[in-house]
Amino acid sequence: VTAALVSHHIYSHSFFDRQLLDRGIDISQGRGHLEMMEIPVRDLVSDDFVTAHQSDSKSDVVERMIANAVSESYLLDEKRFIGKLTLHELLQQPDDISLTAAADTAAISIKHDASLMQAIEIASTFVGESIPVIDRDKEELLGVVTEGDIFGLYLSTQNRITDLERS
Repeated sequence: VTAALVSHHIYSHSFFDRQLLDRGIDISQGRGHLEMMEIPVRDLVSDDFVTAHQSDSKSDVVERMIANAVSESYLLDEKRFIGKLTLHELLQQPDDISLTAAADTAAISIKHDASLMQAIEIASTFVGESIPVIDRDKEELLGVVTEGDIFGLYLSTQNRITDLERS
């Protein structure tokens, strides 16, 4: 009992917890956090999105977005991500605008090697249909994830952990 009290005051939890923390494993936030740091966001990536290219006209992109019932598309140069186009923004621009000028080149995105936990943190400040997942080394758009995808996986992970802890 005395040893437990002393180690708790010196190491916060236990000496074992401190050893894990020294190895980069923080168990203070629980199993759920640890597991969500191990789940790669690339498992959620979808190829269900509309693309646009610099040579496309504004009207072509608007038509594609309407035909696919989306309000966002992604501007690419080959596979290289340039930015995000929104239907609302495009409709406010003149017909002859270059798509590069209309694109949000600083759009929120997720790195291809991000974890579910990192994606949740990014999505917490996001407003829109989908978040692009980008290979930052190649500047390549790999796909998109939605808030629903992220939070659905979060809930299923939490439920699985809760079931495990109860059994």
